[in-house]
Amino acid sequence: MGRFKSPHDQAASLFRPSHHRLSAESYRYARYDAFSLRTGYSTAIYRSESESA
Repeated sequence: MGRFKSPHDQAASLFRPSHHRLSAESYRYARYDAFSLRTGYSTAIYRSESESA
């Protein structure tokens, strides 16, 4: 369980910023940035797997 929790915690903090410390606008930007990063990483992983297959 310990090996799963560490990466999961890092990803969770990326997608769930401390919204009680941010204005609504800043929170929306933080969420948008996080999901944009996720999309970019997912696309890169998918392409690298497709090329190696």
